[in-house]
Amino acid sequence: MSSPIVFISHNRLKAGTRERFADFYRSEVEVIKAEKPGTLTHLAYVNESGTEVTFVHVLADADAFDAHLQGVQARVDASRDFIESNGFEIYGAPTAATLETMRGYAQSNQVSLRILPAEVGGYIRLG
Repeated sequence: MSSPIVFISHNRLKAGTRERFADFYRSEVEVIKAEKPGTLTHLAYVNESGTEVTFVHVLADADAFDAHLQGVQARVDASRDFIESNGFEIYGAPTAATLETMRGYAQSNQVSLRILPAEVGGYIRLG
């Protein structure tokens, strides 16, 4: 049985865009929820000053992460008016293709990519 993967994306929220971003995100996340069943969790958190937004994803397994990345460039392009990447974290073992893709995103955005592939144990409670 393959293990879940946690993917966290840290971003700078552009000045004056918090409310427009929130509306945009609520719309986009509904599409992801409908089209990406292996994306078990997709949450966004904004800091108190409204300058940063962090996305937390829990993906069912490596294949779900691959599926989640399908169409990601279009989603990134659509969000450029609101956010810029600050860094990524991956907890779990994605496929080699996903690692290559994420390393490319990190390099092209000149941000960090932290990978912790070895799960020690634990659980995710669903329901």
